[in-house]
Amino acid sequence: MTIFKKQKINDLFYEDDRITEDILAWLEQNNKTASVIFPKIFARQNLPRYAIFIAFLYRYGIGIDKDVYEAFKWYKRSADSGDVLGLNELGYCYRNGCGTMKDDNKAFECYLRSGEGGNAFGQRNTGFCYYHQVGTDANYELAVKWFRKAAEAGHHGGQFDLGFCYTYGIGSSRVETRKGFYWWEKAAVADCPSAQASLGQCFQCGIGTVKDLHEAILQENDKCHNKDKKEIEENEDDKIGVNKLSLANEVLNIVNEDNDNLLDDETIVVHVNNWLSQNKYDPKEIFRIIRSQRSRIEYSILLGFMYRWGIGIEIDEIRAFAYYNKAAEAGIPLGLSEVGYCFLNGKGVYRDEEKAFSYFLRAAGLGNGFAQCSIAFCYDQGIGVERDYYKALEWYIKSATAGNAIAQHDLADCYYRGLGTPVNQVLALHWYGRSAEKGLARGIYKVGSHYQEGLGTVQDLHEAIKWYRRSHQAGETYAIYSLRLLFAHMKNNDEL
Repeated sequence: MTIFKKQKINDLFYEDDRITEDILAWLEQNNKTASVIFPKIFARQNLPRYAIFIAFLYRYGIGIDKDVYEAFKWYKRSADSGDVLGLNELGYCYRNGCGTMKDDNKAFECYLRSGEGGNAFGQRNTGFCYYHQVGTDANYELAVKWFRKAAEAGHHGGQFDLGFCYTYGIGSSRVETRKGFYWWEKAAVADCPSAQASLGQCFQCGIGTVKDLHEAILQENDKCHNKDKKEIEENEDDKIGVNKLSLANEVLNIVNEDNDNLLDDETIVVHVNNWLSQNKYDPKEIFRIIRSQRSRIEYSILLGFMYRWGIGIEIDEIRAFAYYNKAAEAGIPLGLSEVGYCFLNGKGVYRDEEKAFSYFLRAAGLGNGFAQCSIAFCYDQGIGVERDYYKALEWYIKSATAGNAIAQHDLADCYYRGLGTPVNQVLALHWYGRSAEKGLARGIYKVGSHYQEGLGTVQDLHEAIKWYRRSHQAGETYAIYSLRLLFAHMKNNDEL
């Protein structure tokens, strides 16, 4: 009977964690133990679908010790028999190195065979592979094709993915927000949290539907597991007091000041968290106050930042992109730069290197130091544009002169390696030193390395030790190994 329970749950397109919970609940309700059930299931291993169920039990340790290698063996047995669900699960094993070596090419092959056999999980995963270039070339048109197959079969994840593609014009020459709304609504009704959040944004902004703030609040409420009405009402702008708004402005000032100083996001996150901790503020409360100001364009980047790094809210890259994009559409340079970052790394949106470069270029034209560094990096690596070390050097100089620590480090690398310019260790040391002054761990480390090797300066091993120690304290993991090697060298040569 348990096998039919799992089969029924799979037909509802639940994730494995949910399936595990339901199986254990069924066992409890029927006063049965997994250890008693497992031998009975194992005895039926030659019957259809039992191989995949045995694999599932091994994979999650239900009634037997967890053993991913045994799970892989049984998934493969199921797949070899032509079971389309078994093929999908075997693809998961290859994709994630579960009980076998990681192999994206084999994963894609399994997903494709599963999808061609009509399995909605396999169809969605095939779309994922085409979208994210997993085991195959990126092809957004084919990604949409497979997302549509999964969506039409009722797969909630496929419905969400298809809605996303329609809304942002992925795999098509035009944006179709009404179709995007249609598929997000289907997924939202089936309790897909990401779709509920996206549907809320559609109602809030009038994307693919009539603008309806009340419905937007309801969708947000569903996504947050039906929090009580009182908390929803407290999110309204007119319920936020002046004192609380001053807290929101204080966070905004911290982030803006750090961005003006061209500090990296990880450092800004530390500064914000330190401020919250020192003042004993609840991050969730601060986030709620800031979100109440979401209609104000100056808060868009801050909200994108908080969603991206999970400050007071769960990490949500799609929402982060949405807020960054709102700032970009308003022509805010940092917003343009952040949207470029999202396209470059596939964060909350499909990966598109050429679009990333175009956003960086627009932001850099408005004087954004982060974007200038990103353009230099694109020219340096040939990302979204033809590789050109001379142009890379030109943009590194602009960003480094503006005070960007990463650009200062990378400019030093250009002088160190002779990229776009003759090798010049004096200038390399100068710019490594500038990035070290900003606290960049790898910049501090490179200063130590130059003192150790006598590059651009007189060799000074004791000075190198000082810089390596500072680098280690700043988080550079390799510094400790360099210290050990240097101490050993000095000891052997009586230089300590």
